[in-house]
Amino acid sequence: MVKMCVQEIKSSKIILFIIIITLKAFGNAVFVPEARAGHVAVIVGDQIYFMGGSRLIPATNPIKSPIRVYNLSDEVFSLSLLSQFSTSNPPYVDLSDTSARMKYGSEKGTAVFGGPNRKNVYLIGGVQQDLALLNKIDNNITVTSNQTLMIEEISKTYNASDQFIYFYQSDAEFWSYPQDQVGIPPTRRRSTSTIIDKNGIIYIFGGRTQIDTGSPTFTCYNDLYTFNTMLLSWQNINAVNAPLPQSHAAPVLLPNGKILYIGGVSQTQPGLVAELIDMKNVSYFHII
Repeated sequence: MVKMCVQEIKSSKIILFIIIITLKAFGNAVFVPEARAGHVAVIVGDQIYFMGGSRLIPATNPIKSPIRVYNLSDEVFSLSLLSQFSTSNPPYVDLSDTSARMKYGSEKGTAVFGGPNRKNVYLIGGVQQDLALLNKIDNNITVTSNQTLMIEEISKTYNASDQFIYFYQSDAEFWSYPQDQVGIPPTRRRSTSTIIDKNGIIYIFGGRTQIDTGSPTFTCYNDLYTFNTMLLSWQNINAVNAPLPQSHAAPVLLPNGKILYIGGVSQTQPGLVAELIDMKNVSYFHII
């Protein structure tokens, strides 16, 4: 009798284990991220990590209006490169039900991989939005029925933190920011041109501030900052012959130590419309 009970318990445990594994695999397989833009993607080992972005608000959602077209995402999900997959149905894995979920809705930041032991994804700048506060606004009929009031209230959800840099530790799946930073970081901004070198030094050039980063004036920058991920130190580089203030340029680090800045938009002075940069007009900075 006792032997039979033990066998039944073992069988029940095996069945429960199979059910859990099956549900987990099935849950991962059916995850389909919503269409988005402004997200970041970084390769870490054999995984691609995707973070944040802006998603279209469905037409059936009552909060959608001419001033509310997109919502920001705080999701983190991954895609394994260990095996081949169909590009029409990539097997994304949602990590957002863990501590991997971002602290804020985020878009238009830049991300690089490196740091101590090459385990961290660094998220630089970008738009931050307090999604909990945004949800309260969306459920307040007094606000949602008044377009002017809604604009005022939604502007309060942006620039949710004064931290310019966060990091995601991929092996532990959690977010934090560097403690005890040395030096003064740049003003919070988005759409910077960012790379990291082999020594773990992040180079951050340009970018812009506007309403969605907490600034009433649209302003582009042409300053160059470095962040040493080993020493946690900031430095403002006094680069000679800097180009016009700009954002959205594509940075490329060459083997000879030059960073090329290609394309983007530039601005002659704060408040003016930014103009596209000619692709033949390539700026560079030599880090060596």
